[in-house]
Order: sequence, then C-alpha cells, then structure tokens
Amino acid sequence: MSKRPGPGEVMLRSELHEAYGGNRQSGISIAAQAGMIHVFSDPAHIAKFGMPDGFDEAGVYLYTGMGRKGDQSLTQGNRALLTHKEAGRDVFVWRREMSSSAAYRCLGQFEVDPKEPFISADAPDDDGYLRTVIVFRLRPVGETAAGAPVAVVTPHLDPLIVEEDSAIVRLLPSERVHRSIQIAEGELSDRYRVHLKGLGHEVRRYQIQPPGEVRLFSTDLYDRTDNVLIECKPSPTRQAMRLAIGQLLDFRRFLSPTPRLAVLTGAKPRQDLIDLCGSIMVEVIWLEEDGAFTSSFD
Repeated sequence: MSKRPGPGEVMLRSELHEAYGGNRQSGISIAAQAGMIHVFSDPAHIAKFGMPDGFDEAGVYLYTGMGRKGDQSLTQGNRALLTHKEAGRDVFVWRREMSSSAAYRCLGQFEVDPKEPFISADAPDDDGYLRTVIVFRLRPVGETAAGAPVAVVTPHLDPLIVEEDSAIVRLLPSERVHRSIQIAEGELSDRYRVHLKGLGHEVRRYQIQPPGEVRLFSTDLYDRTDNVLIECKPSPTRQAMRLAIGQLLDFRRFLSPTPRLAVLTGAKPRQDLIDLCGSIMVEVIWLEEDGAFTSSFD
C-alpha cells in the first residue's frame, strides 16, 4: 500500500492492521508487505513502570523496546526496529488515546537515530524484578502530531542533582519494594530526621540522575549541617548492609563537597558488619530499644 498514515490520524488498532498488516498484539509490529514498522505506546503501561516514552529536550522520541520479563535483547521486533533502514521499512509511532480505548493516534514517521540508536537503562519487568531494557532514540521524519507527549524523565550528558526537603518521599514505579519494607524505611527515616532536627541540624535529600540514565535515584537523608549522606536499611542483614554501602558509594561521586557516609538501621548490626563499614570509613547508626540512636563512631 502506497498510502502512509499522517500525524494526528486516529485509528482503531484492528482497522490499522487491516489496512497495513502486522502483528496485532506486538508493541513493535512489522508490516512487511506495506514496508512499515508500527510502534505502539500505551500511557497506562508507561505510568506503571515509570519508563520514558515521549520527546526529550532535544526533540528525540524515547521508546522502550520489546520484552516484558528479563533483560531485553536486540532480537525480533527490537532488531527489526534497529535495522529498519536497511530493510527499507518506514517507522510510525502510535499512542493509545485512553487506557480503555482501542484507538491509537499516529504521532508521525520516525527513524532510529544513526549516531546513537538506543541507550540501555534499568527498569522492572512484569514481576517487579530489575532488568536491563533498550530505550530507542527515534528522530522525527517530517511533521509530528500536535500535543505529542514529553518524556517524564530523559537522559542527560551531565549528572542531574536536585536537593529537596527530606520530608518529601518520592518512590518511582521502577523502585517498587514490598510495602512493609517501604513503610519500615519511611518510619525509621522519619524518626532519625526528627532526631537530627531536634539537634538543630538541617536535613535534606537528593534526587540524582547519573549521566545517560533515564531514572532518578533518591537518597534517604542528607545531614547538611554535618555533611553526612545517610542510607536507611531497617533490617541490618548482610545483604542490606552491602546494598547500602554500594548505594552510598554510588551517590557520593556526584555530590560536592564530598560527604561522609552512614548507614542507618533499625537495630544494632552484627559486629562483623560494623567492622565491614568501619573498614571503609562508613558510620553505622542504629536505633536502640529505648528509642535512642547510637553511632559506631562514638
């Protein structure tokens, strides 16, 4: 078929496939006979997992590839999208009108960016397990539909660092944890924040987006008065303490002046774990049964 869909054109997905062909279920649908690839975007799916889907600041459309469980790979639809020019196929992006609708609006024709066709990012799969996904960078070919979506989070060449009030808790969908753990972390963090403020300290937190990443990562607490970055882990297991150390070392790279590091736990860890933290100059702070806080550096 010589006719191509135009920007802003709305079609039921069933009608779209009757007209152009292609797989009716796939997010990246290859209409081989029509020489097209149709890419489908669903705002409800985007909101659930917090991945970018829309135009970034440079006018490039970010689209997360196929594969709902495990690491995504450059196979099947992802490979077809990456190599669409070599195969002589035009790419069209369609966005679902409403979560309850079968109608999609054409955002226009696009092509994979020749210099940087995609980036890799971390995101949860359908079971909530973190995995690596492929985020395609699609450049418009001609006009695009009016009111096209803007990506909620977009990658930057330099780290993005936002300091904000520590009372703000913003867990992205891609940072989902078991509800009981989430509550326990929040309660412990709040108690220590109140404790620090009672001492006259200014307490903040950071949102950090490393270069090239599409996610914002949240620190737990930052004691600005003493320049201490604090990671909260309610249960002082070895796994939790190791995770906290890794998070602190990762975050510290982006902050200036370089902060001291501390792990806040809901109970005193085993001595070996306190020694582990002490060996790399990480303070351990724990909540005593009487409600007081004790530091391994005291």
